[in-house]
Amino acid sequence: MEEQEISKNIKLMRTKCGLTLTEVAQKAKITKSNLSKIENGHISTPISTLIRIAEVLEVPLSHFFTEPEDSPSYILTRKGKGEIYAREGIQFGYSYQSLSKGIWNKKLEPFMLTFSPEAKHENFFQHEGEEFFFVVSGRIEFILDDQEFIMETGDSLLFDANIKHAGKSLDNKPATLLCIFLQGN
Repeated sequence: MEEQEISKNIKLMRTKCGLTLTEVAQKAKITKSNLSKIENGHISTPISTLIRIAEVLEVPLSHFFTEPEDSPSYILTRKGKGEIYAREGIQFGYSYQSLSKGIWNKKLEPFMLTFSPEAKHENFFQHEGEEFFFVVSGRIEFILDDQEFIMETGDSLLFDANIKHAGKSLDNKPATLLCIFLQGN
């Protein structure tokens, strides 16, 4: 699924809920202009913003990534075959690859995140739910509220996503993490 499809799904869910751009934007803590740009596929959005929009619309995050009629009871994603999202996501410090595209009603969202070596700690994220990170390759510096962690291959971290957080790769190399989001509610 292309980012354009995700954008269309967000707009479809919002209109089905009978909510205006202004209502959703205010509750999701983003500007009306940004929500409009997201819905029209003009900008990429970090996962944390998608989670906040899903919470406002009271739908699982998975609803943005697939069509309900296509939803099987399981999904097998082969190595390197997960769909990559956030073509411009590197502006947030990472790109992400869905590992569960195709299943509709789930609260658990597994992704492979790749932190760019160029990223800075300029983008902090905060949203409902929990996150689990497992470093598959590389090293990252991860900030969780006021604490900084250096995480290396094989390290993992589980945290409350309500806490302000950000990460960046170290050693001028990309870092890849298995990330599992569990939506709140």
